[in-house]
Amino acid sequence: MGNIISTEKITKKPLKGSITMLAINSSAVGVYASKAACYEALNQYQKAIEVYEEMLELEYTKHLLFIKLDRAIKL
Repeated sequence: MGNIISTEKITKKPLKGSITMLAINSSAVGVYASKAACYEALNQYQKAIEVYEEMLELEYTKHLLFIKLDRAIKL
């Protein structure tokens, strides 16, 4: 049994890395997905949902920015 590594042990380090990366660059959408996947692996589904919601909000904001930029270019 000593060779079995728990999912919690495997996912905590990447989770910490994701949190650090988001502190550096909060617009890195892929990092949000990785962070949410870590929470899912830890069976912390509510936290995963919250991260996915943050990711969706970021994507929505980016989409609006591109629309505004496109309109500005056409003027």
